[in-house]
Amino acid sequence: MKKLLRKLILTISSLFKGRYAGKMIGLFDFCRDVICKNEKVFAGQIHKRMALESIVPSLNCKSSENPDIEITDKIKVRIVYPSGDSWNNIHTLYEEFVKDDMFQTYVLVKDESRFVNIMQKYNCNYVTYNNYSLVQDNPDIFIYCFYGKHEGELVFPDCRRFINRAYLFIASAVMNEENNDIHWELIRKANVYMKPDIVIADPLVYNALRGYVEDSKLIEMGGCQFDEIYREVGKNHPFPVEWKKIIGKKVFLWATDHGINESYPKNGFTVDLYLRNMIEFFLEHQDYALIFRPHPQLIREMFQQKKFWSYDDVMKIKSYFESTPNIIWDETSDFCCAYDICDALIVDANCSITCSFLTTGKPICRLMRYDIREWLVSPELYDCYYYAQNFNECINFMNMIAKGEDPKEPVRKNGMEKAILHFDGMNGKRMKEFITNDYYKSTLRRVNIMN
Repeated sequence: MKKLLRKLILTISSLFKGRYAGKMIGLFDFCRDVICKNEKVFAGQIHKRMALESIVPSLNCKSSENPDIEITDKIKVRIVYPSGDSWNNIHTLYEEFVKDDMFQTYVLVKDESRFVNIMQKYNCNYVTYNNYSLVQDNPDIFIYCFYGKHEGELVFPDCRRFINRAYLFIASAVMNEENNDIHWELIRKANVYMKPDIVIADPLVYNALRGYVEDSKLIEMGGCQFDEIYREVGKNHPFPVEWKKIIGKKVFLWATDHGINESYPKNGFTVDLYLRNMIEFFLEHQDYALIFRPHPQLIREMFQQKKFWSYDDVMKIKSYFESTPNIIWDETSDFCCAYDICDALIVDANCSITCSFLTTGKPICRLMRYDIREWLVSPELYDCYYYAQNFNECINFMNMIAKGEDPKEPVRKNGMEKAILHFDGMNGKRMKEFITNDYYKSTLRRVNIMN
């Protein structure tokens, strides 16, 4: 019976790509679960019987190498989360795995407060890097959420030897146009470093990676960050009480990038050029309002380098903004309130929000540096945006929006279709289903080879 079911699954797998996929998927899932879960449970039963706590029940049931992870017969899913500011990129994927009882799902994070706080806020199963042994755990499904920002994201050296099936998820929705950009180098390095079975990317990044990642490995799929926006934006969230002062005004959200440096700023970073001008303009034009939302990493950079702002400096400018009639320092946990209340976005040219904000349908102005040459992300979307090469052009943009003019609106709609594969709140579910099916198929291939 077991061999017969295996043959049946292989037959269905061959039809899975054909026109009968919709009719056969239910039967495929059923047979897949019967065989694969049975084999997993059988192997797990042996493991469980040989575990010390089964032999001597009084012993601790947790692994001495991984004290925060319960020993399990379930399929082990581990998600590496290297960015403390971007949980929305994998939140819905985690939700889909954790509610499926066939899987034991944990997030692997740095032992730092900004990572741990996010895990605790959303009541996630997590283990810090310091308390995790990849060799001891031997996960079945290993999802590496990668942003391509810095080499610190490349943790778990030589990890591929201890992983059953590895997935590299490129969390960024945009890609720099110059192939020598650091993001490119890090992503290519991550592909070699991890040797993933599958690389998953949003449409723009998928197109950019073609030719650098094997076609058989590269999968185009919508990102989970758009699920969060779909769920939350436009739902009339209650905004902070102090925001009442900007109601009835023409509201502009200024979202900054990070990358401040004393000698040379990161490509696309503009806060040093425009902050003073912005404050002065809005104080002089109180029928307009500004929501200033600095990137969390920017504030950390200001502190860490100890050459820009101190903690007291930040508190002073926040207090100053509070005293104004029309400027907000936005410290809310996500963009939802700002997305809802603003009339337009002003943003550092290469910030990834240039893509996600397209979902609102509202105008976007990319601030440019006028003192150095810049390489822009996502050349496919150039025509979707307004550009300010200096502050006078930024003023022109704001005045245009105040008049109700927006000639690029239809262009943005077309751009959103290029950049965002699905905007229905289901990307996490689709990604989980893809990874699950891929894992089962690869398991079946190995079983048949062994037999």
